[in-house]
Amino acid sequence: MKKIINIFIASILLLHANLTFGQKKPADSFQVNKPTAVTDFNCNNPVVNGACNQVLNSTLTPQYPTYCFGAQNPFDGSYCFVDWTRLHGTPQLNLRLPLIAPNVNHVSMWSYYRPAFAPPSGEGIVTRIPNMIIGHKYAISFYRRTFPNSTPSAYPYLDEANIKLMTCNDVKAIFFNYGINSDLIPATPANAQSVYCETQINAPTWQQVTQTFTANSNYDVIWIYPKNTSSLQWWLEFGKLELIDITNFTAGPAPAPVYPNCTVTLGPTVPNCSVKNAVFTWTGPSGQTITAPASQQIQIDAGNPQNTGTWILTMSVPTAVNTNNTCSNALDVQASVVVPYCSSCAPVITPGGPITICSFWEATSNPATLSTNITANIQWYKDGIIIPGANSQNYSAYAEGGQGNIVKKQNYTVKNTVTGCESSPVLVNFVPDPFAFPSSICRNTPISLFATDYGPGTTYQWVIPGAIITPNASSRQIQISFPASYTSNSYTTNLYITNSYGCNTPYINTQVFADYCRTVTTQIFSTVIFPNPTSSEITITTNNTKIEKVVITDFMNTTVKQVKFSLQKSITINLADLQPGIYNCQITTQKGIKNQKLMIKR
Repeated sequence: MKKIINIFIASILLLHANLTFGQKKPADSFQVNKPTAVTDFNCNNPVVNGACNQVLNSTLTPQYPTYCFGAQNPFDGSYCFVDWTRLHGTPQLNLRLPLIAPNVNHVSMWSYYRPAFAPPSGEGIVTRIPNMIIGHKYAISFYRRTFPNSTPSAYPYLDEANIKLMTCNDVKAIFFNYGINSDLIPATPANAQSVYCETQINAPTWQQVTQTFTANSNYDVIWIYPKNTSSLQWWLEFGKLELIDITNFTAGPAPAPVYPNCTVTLGPTVPNCSVKNAVFTWTGPSGQTITAPASQQIQIDAGNPQNTGTWILTMSVPTAVNTNNTCSNALDVQASVVVPYCSSCAPVITPGGPITICSFWEATSNPATLSTNITANIQWYKDGIIIPGANSQNYSAYAEGGQGNIVKKQNYTVKNTVTGCESSPVLVNFVPDPFAFPSSICRNTPISLFATDYGPGTTYQWVIPGAIITPNASSRQIQISFPASYTSNSYTTNLYITNSYGCNTPYINTQVFADYCRTVTTQIFSTVIFPNPTSSEITITTNNTKIEKVVITDFMNTTVKQVKFSLQKSITINLADLQPGIYNCQITTQKGIKNQKLMIKR
């Protein structure tokens, strides 16, 4: 009698399923044939990971041995589906069309909530996977869609879709012993990890879902199943499962460009494992983005400062859908690599013309033109000191301080402000025209003349018509005087110079002097200038006369300072406003005029 009642109940439930769905549900929906032997899950033989996807049988490839119930349902036998095992209920293969493009198999799992027979029932599948590593990060990707058991349905969605990770021993200890003829959804093992738990799903078309998670244990089994807790019957269709270890996702080795070969390749030597439809995007330090090909590699110019810095490689699936899954995170896979700046380090300075400038007079004329090979992040320096505003590729160097009577030597460098690389110095020589001074003398008093000092290797030749030259006309410093018969108020100085700078043009200077000289008497007086050289001021003293006036002229015989005094034996003059150089100081006293050389140094 009991057997007859059980058969009657089963018949009523089967009739209900056939009436509410239009497709016949296999008769063993509630009489499940479990795996016939525990060896189907031999936990002593771990699965070897030989590919990126750790679910090696993710394609749901069926096998059709003769005992597979006419090959209509691969899940009806223990060995009718490669490596996959039905643990509760009897899932079906490719129950509805279309398949997942391009023609990929999928499994249909039925879930049924029967208040009179709590807890919920349904179908599910498991498979062995290579041992996961605790603490490793994984990406999971799959396709899923849902549909109700009747159309229209009084229940708007499937309550749950679940993916859980377990250990092989849990499968043996809990699932295989849960009940031989039961389609009730087993309790979740205590140490299992839920990696996908979407709720209230109504997805009539195929959608890809991608998530990431960190493994809590060394799991080796994955379990997939739907679950209804309120609606009557819904189906979860599932396929294209991928489980990938992304812990070692990499952007590749750091490039080491060597100038002038500044083109570098970014990306892994071997492409990172990826899920289906993955797109790899590089984001540069300046916000630039580049979509990578299948190799995940790109080439950039490390000589461009905008490419210098951190590049991030991101794996994403733009076509994947967002879900309300709370058991794992949205796909987030990134790695970075730093690109160093590629330069000659130091940058190179190339003169655009001579770097010895002859006959310079003014600071705004006759410059030396310099240029550098770097195009950005430029800073020029003079004698190790930053030149404000000098940030262009070309720079015009002028003599510091304007006109002068000494050779000015100025070292220029350029630095890349991003890398700190600095060029070797380029020495620019500003060589003045030769000149002689002082230019005002007394006809009846010998006077010393000085020529510009160009350093070793310089030759001098004086030609001064009418003058007596001592010690000889080829000395840098000479003394000249004029015979009593010389009555002109001017004299012409011809000074011929050759020097190591190549500025050898003869210099001809006609200098006119006024006769400031008093009548020479037998009285003798002397004047002393101290300090000489000076940097700021001088004191002039006399021994037995008084000073009336001091006139200071430069090498062009231009009066640069003139001071009158009320007959003083010692006077002080501030020279802070004069440029460094050599000057003539003409001192007029009660007893005559003295001309003395004056040098200003700073």
